[in-house]
Amino acid sequence: MNFFVRFVSRCIRRVALSPAAHTGIIYWIITGLGCCAWAMAAAQIPAAALQQPKPPFAYAVEEVRFRNATAQIRLAGTFTRPRPDGRYPAVITITGSGPQDRNESRPHHKPFWVIADYLSNHGIAVLRFDDRGVGGSTGKYDKADIFDFATDVQAAIQYLRSRPDVDTTAIGLLGHSEGAEVAQIVAASYPGVAFVISASGPGLKGADISLSQQGVLAGMMEMDSASATREIRSNAAFFDILVKERNKDTMLAKAAAFLSAKYQSLQPEERGHESEAKYVRSLLKVQTKPEALSVLRFDPQLYLPHIHCPFLAISGSKDLQLDASANLKAIAEGLATGGNRNVTIKAFEGLNHLLQECNTCKPEEYITLPQTIAPPVLALLANWIQEVVNH
Repeated sequence: MNFFVRFVSRCIRRVALSPAAHTGIIYWIITGLGCCAWAMAAAQIPAAALQQPKPPFAYAVEEVRFRNATAQIRLAGTFTRPRPDGRYPAVITITGSGPQDRNESRPHHKPFWVIADYLSNHGIAVLRFDDRGVGGSTGKYDKADIFDFATDVQAAIQYLRSRPDVDTTAIGLLGHSEGAEVAQIVAASYPGVAFVISASGPGLKGADISLSQQGVLAGMMEMDSASATREIRSNAAFFDILVKERNKDTMLAKAAAFLSAKYQSLQPEERGHESEAKYVRSLLKVQTKPEALSVLRFDPQLYLPHIHCPFLAISGSKDLQLDASANLKAIAEGLATGGNRNVTIKAFEGLNHLLQECNTCKPEEYITLPQTIAPPVLALLANWIQEVVNH
């Protein structure tokens, strides 16, 4: 195990079973936000082996900006479309957890660029854009939640509708992980979404997913079952406060009291040099950020029954961040409740949360793999979209 993998493993061990652990926190550690330099130094992959689009491109590429009037911000992105000139179906990509650029970049990988390259070479336009407060986009990411991000996607739809090279009856959404939650919110309430693609997206409640992740990570860390069960039960009680208590002041008071009691139960070696005040303050700061709180409270079953357009849900069978079988089943059930029968569900054998072919499939492996997205995934995306828009 190289130095970086050991470093990431220690990061995960520190937060995985803390009351503040959830998909986004673990993902930010894994993808190198905060330790990107370690990633670049350790994951040495020959450039020729990387799945990176290379010029010259057979499609048109345009840098664009559009306005979210609701949030009073401007969003920057890249629009690609096939040649020659014409009106093409279009996809808007929606990033996962944490502030990310238009490519959903991580060391050695730019998955949304890979998707855009493939789709635009197969007759489909793509708009990918920087999250608010990232790259060329204005606004403050830390002040926003997934419902704010939904207004960014709505602004992207409005922008595409203004373009003469887009078939305005064939604009769809592709959300990865947390981005799939945003896609559900938009498609359930915003008219004119032609199709939705959920890539490694949830069908279960946010709090339930977080607890499930903690169980998986406890197993990865070879934690004894009694300790893991005790911690997960404790965290379930903490999440219950955050999810059910909607008065902010009351929630913060109850959550702080819970964490203070939690700190008092820790052994001296578990406390380290961290004071009780710092322990409580740091965990509250992380978990009560707008994005984290909205993800924890999110229930797909409130939105899926209201989505009536064609829906493709894909996941990797080796996804250790989000159980593919349970979440795909819940997505199918939610859509069926609303009468949506135009649904395709696919679990790709041997792929991880990022839809890469994997070996251990553990999160710390993600950036060590040369593959960005498995080719069968890309082929399904293009074929399914073309079938939907040409039906």
